[in-house]
Amino acid sequence: MNFREQLWSSPLSFKVLNFLGAASPFILLIVMVMVIGWAKSSGRIKLTPIIIVGFVLIWFVLSIFFNCFLFSVAPPYRLSYEEYARARENATRGNIGALRGCIEKYYVQNGEWPKRLDGDNFINFLCEGSGPKELPNALLRPDVKNNRSNQVTHRTINDLNSTGGWLYDSTTGKIWINHTANDSKGVPYSSY
Repeated sequence: MNFREQLWSSPLSFKVLNFLGAASPFILLIVMVMVIGWAKSSGRIKLTPIIIVGFVLIWFVLSIFFNCFLFSVAPPYRLSYEEYARARENATRGNIGALRGCIEKYYVQNGEWPKRLDGDNFINFLCEGSGPKELPNALLRPDVKNNRSNQVTHRTINDLNSTGGWLYDSTTGKIWINHTANDSKGVPYSSY
């Protein structure tokens, strides 16, 4: 990342841009008043209402052009790696919560844990319109291998590996993330 990208990607630069955007009409107004004062004191111009309206219009147009230029130069704000990783992990926490809710609902209605969590079985029998419409992905940190999958491995927690997706035990109804890596805070994904 070069210096320009580092400068524009920092949250401080956006605070500076917001300040300049908000302050630019006032800065231009001060400059216009100084120009009018200089022109009046030097006797070069006689202030009439039309000239004052003209200066106000010039001030208004210049402040709009300045703000347009200022915000067209600034690139859009991008999430940092840490923010992106945390967002993926939070989505995964929500997904696993939805899955657990569907599994428990199935158990309450049928008196047994679902045998499989595959696509059609999940959609037709588990959620019945009250949960996710398809099996959600387990989204992990971007640098982790197999970081996006909705595949289900039907085994126990002792069979945990790093193939990604979900690990489901049909004898206990427990579901985990099927990965041995840790999240961005150092917590194992399998403990979610």
